[in-house]
Amino acid sequence: MKKICSLIVILIASHFAVSAQYNKGSIYIDGNVSYNNDNFNVATLQVGSDISRKSHNLIFSPNIGYFLANNFAIGVGLEYQSLYNTKTSITESSFNSGILDHQIFDITSSKWNELAPTVFAKYIFPISDKISFSLKAKFSHGLLTDEVSVNSTTINYDTQGKVTNQTTGSVLSDKPSKQTNRFSLSPEFQYLITDKIGLQVNFTGLSYNSIPVINQSYETLDGVTFNNVINYGTEKTTTFNINPSSWSFGLFILLGGKGSKETKEPK
Repeated sequence: MKKICSLIVILIASHFAVSAQYNKGSIYIDGNVSYNNDNFNVATLQVGSDISRKSHNLIFSPNIGYFLANNFAIGVGLEYQSLYNTKTSITESSFNSGILDHQIFDITSSKWNELAPTVFAKYIFPISDKISFSLKAKFSHGLLTDEVSVNSTTINYDTQGKVTNQTTGSVLSDKPSKQTNRFSLSPEFQYLITDKIGLQVNFTGLSYNSIPVINQSYETLDGVTFNNVINYGTEKTTTFNINPSSWSFGLFILLGGKGSKETKEPK
């Protein structure tokens, strides 16, 4: 039984040695891109209004690495994230004998831009000459700029439901710059089109994020007049996600490197 197990191990190792394309000394250049478009709309029971959110998220990440050994590479990269989010929602309503007295609509827009240098380590497990899987660990430390604007519209009604007054004003317009820290451990899939060019998919996996957040809330003393309160803080999250909406797709190129098999001259 031990001989059979040893033979299996030798055959697997020989297969990897023959099929290895990711050889020591090779340079690994890749670029991944991910785009997500999200639309959310829920109707409410108050005068036909609704709650809606729209967001567009783009992530682009070029990298360059070096294989210290067959199938094992380390490298550096640059990650750019752009998130544009708009939100329209009913913030507060009050009623008097079943008649709507007033209603406040809040419109918030935010444009999030993040630029982060990254370092990574990747180990590749060849399955065949063309197909392989890998495990990638990545850390990034970046700068985030969040362009925020908040506008508030107050509508007052009389007992017949007619509008008696409407006021609109800008509550907040700010552009804070904050730092981010991100770490991820993610599975990847590689497919070689040629010996030097291939396609890859990153499946997100386990991630830790420390990012700045803007918390918006409302304060009132008389139950009628609401004041916006903006707080800046840091949100730390650990998640595991392999949802297809978070996958990133890319192209990679292999340059240089030694052959996978070395020929020894007889002594």
